[in-house]
Amino acid sequence: MANKLWAKKDPSELWQTQLEQGLLSLGIALSDSQQQTLLAYLGLLRRWNQVFNLTAVRDPAVMVSRQLLDSLAILPWVYGPRVLDVGSGAGLPGIPLAIARPDIQFT
Repeated sequence: MANKLWAKKDPSELWQTQLEQGLLSLGIALSDSQQQTLLAYLGLLRRWNQVFNLTAVRDPAVMVSRQLLDSLAILPWVYGPRVLDVGSGAGLPGIPLAIARPDIQFT
């Protein structure tokens, strides 16, 4: 039942809260702009996932945790001038990492 309710609601407020709390628990500091970019990406991913089956995660209530925070959890170990993300499909973890670390070139 909860999934049907989320399918019709805009989850952006919930996502914002989940992202802020998740980043805090991971010890990752991102600007408001970076957070908004991550949430915009997640919105696009949710939209296009219905058309192209980009990821198995479809429940908006868990998308921040499983797609954004899981991707960002490896951030402390990502370094160097360039990073190659091979076979990321929907852009995970490469796109969230690139948003969080604009100083690194992601391919």
